[in-house]
Formats: sequence, structure tokens, C-alpha cells
Amino acid sequence: MSVKDNKKLVKKFVLSHGKGEDTPYPHGTKVQFHVKSEALFSDTLPEWSSTSVQEDGLQLDGQLIDDSHDWKQPVELLLGKKFKLEVWEECISTMKKGEIAVFIIDKTLVSPYPVVSQTLRKAFSKKPADAKSLQKEKSHHCCGMGLKEGLGHKDLDELVTNPRHMKFTIELLLAELPGSYEKQYWEMSEEERLGSIPQLQEKGNALYRKGNYQQASDNYKEAIGRLENLMLKEKPNDTDWLVLNMQKLPLLLNYSQCQLLQGEYYSAVEHCSTVLEHQPGNVKALFRRGKAHVELCEGQLARRDLQECSSLDPDTAPACSKLLARLAYMEKQQNKKDKKLYASLFDKPLAKDTIISDRNSGSKENDQLIPKDSNINDGKNSIEQNDYPPKKDGDINDGKNSIEQNDDPPKKDGDINDG
Repeated sequence: MSVKDNKKLVKKFVLSHGKGEDTPYPHGTKVQFHVKSEALFSDTLPEWSSTSVQEDGLQLDGQLIDDSHDWKQPVELLLGKKFKLEVWEECISTMKKGEIAVFIIDKTLVSPYPVVSQTLRKAFSKKPADAKSLQKEKSHHCCGMGLKEGLGHKDLDELVTNPRHMKFTIELLLAELPGSYEKQYWEMSEEERLGSIPQLQEKGNALYRKGNYQQASDNYKEAIGRLENLMLKEKPNDTDWLVLNMQKLPLLLNYSQCQLLQGEYYSAVEHCSTVLEHQPGNVKALFRRGKAHVELCEGQLARRDLQECSSLDPDTAPACSKLLARLAYMEKQQNKKDKKLYASLFDKPLAKDTIISDRNSGSKENDQLIPKDSNINDGKNSIEQNDYPPKKDGDINDGKNSIEQNDDPPKKDGDINDG
């Protein structure tokens, strides 16, 4: 369908001319635009052959359906990707950057608009949908049965029931030709998606070296998500699936390292465990999971991982020993806190004339009064006065370089901890 070839069904009125050459946009052009949508009150369109066609068209009144100026952002569209409302693509293809134009379109060409509008509102509207609308949206599907159940918006449901001619006022803000912008994942071909993963990994590595761990995490996470999407199309444990999974494991290790540095210890445990499911002897995964267990004060799990790590790679033994010493110190401190807490429960004097009953006899005669100043536990020597271990050179509690900043295993495979 071409706007120029369908003057009876589509009529264009230019309100403000844009800039640039009058050439069609190739497929893959990304456009950004504002649109104001109105459902015309009149069911009869003017005779466009009239000499007053511009005036007749602009004077057509309608019910306001949508206005993207009130949304979070303008609408974005990738031309040539089989958009549901094909007529929009055709209209925009006739416009120049900066141009504002009105399009009057016959109702036979805009039947998909209610579904398109619902999608755009859900993505960009500033107003949260009410509970009733959300319930309707959950129950409907984009098919004939779904439309019968309703779209969750009264004005859109009316358009489905009673189709009307539409008036669209479009302002073309941006038109980026293919190759001039970074594609989003959904815009990429299969080959482009696979090729984007090493780029994200390298970008994450560069951010990590700069100490920007949050953005590095975001890049690793995006790369992991893209790989997992590609893996869904393969049969688990087939050759292609295994190749993709092997590409995923280093990303999981890098992500877990960033999570450790940000204090997200449970996340680090989870992602290292995923690596160890496929590579049980992975030293980096064992070390990082062990380190996370130390920070979570999970002694048994931490010792298991760190001892296995040092036995598999003796070069990691010094780093593992320091973490185990830190764990022992943390456990000792926690034990002393617990002792102090339990001691305080018994040290606290009871109120004067508090009655302690002999529950075995059940007799009031056996009840006795406890003097106010009497104490069940005198508290002497219940807690050591010096709760720190003896200080030795290089010990973790001597206040000097107590914990190494980089206590990862020796750098071997070009992982992100090699600086």
C-alpha cells in the first residue's frame, strides 16, 4: 500500500515542512515521532477532488484517542519490520525530518489501531492502569477471542466494535539510516545477536578495569541474557547448545566477581554455582563462591569451597588461607556476641516480689520471693575482657592491611581480575 497510490483512502496535509531530500527511507531505518490520534465523528470523508481539500481535511473533528506528547517518550519504529499498523510506515516514509503533517485515513486501513494503541499505552503511558484494566489485559490475547473480551480501555473497545476513520497528526523527530545507530537486541538478525555478545563482554571488562562495577555488571548481564535466548532455540546438550553454554560460563564468572565487589553475596553464590554445575573443578568459581560464603558467615560451605580450591590449585592456597582466617575471626566474634547476649538474659534482675512457682508441685506454698537486688548470674568472667586474638605481624586483626584488596586466585586465563 502506498499513500500516493491511495489518495482516496489516505490524504496528507503538510502543516510544517521538514528538511532533507525527498527520498524514501530504506528498510531498517529507525524513526522517532510524536503522534496525535483522533477518531473522526463523521462517517463520510470529503471529496478530496474539491478545490478546498486542505481546509476541508483540517476542519474534520474527532475524538482524541492518544497523544504521545503526554507519554514518557516519543514513539519509535523500525521501518520494514512488519509493524502491525502498516499504514503508519507508509505515511512516515513520505515525511522529512522535522516535518509535521496530518493524515486522514479510511477506517478500512486502521483496523489494527486499537491493539497497537493498547501496546503503546502499556509501554509509554505515564498513567498507571487501574486494576480492572490490568485484569482485562491479563485475560485477553491478541486474537479474535481476545478482542471480544476487550482491551481494557473503553475508548479502544468502542473502536473495535464501531470502526471509524482516523486522523493522525505526526511530527517526525528523527530518522536514522541503517548502520548509523546501535541496534537493540530485537532489531538484530541471529548472526548480529551472536556477534554482539563478545562486544558486550569487552565493554564490561573495560568498565571493570575502571572500577565501574555496576555498569560492568549490566553489560555482563545483558550478554548472559542474549546467550540464554539463543540457547532456548537449541536442544539442551546438543553441540550448538554446548558451544553457547561454554561462551556463557566466563560471563557468569565475571558477573559474580562484580557482584562480590558490590556486596551482592547471594547473587555471587548463585552464579558461581551455575558454573560449577558444568565445570565442578573450576577454581575461580570455587574461590569466589567460597569468598561469598565467608562474607555470609556460612562456615561449613566456605571451608568446603576454599579447601577444594586450594587442593586443586596450590597457588591459591595463600589467598584461601587468608579468607579462612577471616572466617575464623568472624565466627569467634559472633560466638562472643552470642555469649554476651545469652548472659544478659540471665544477668537481668527480676522485679521485686516476682513470684517463681514450683510448677512440679503446683502449690502456692512452694512459691518464693526473689529479692530485687538478687542476681541469678553475677556476670563475673562471663565475657572475656579482651575479645581479640593476639596480634601478630600480618594477622588480619592488626589493623594494617587486614584484608588484601585483590585476593583472587593467580591470574591465568585473561579473566577480568588480571588488571
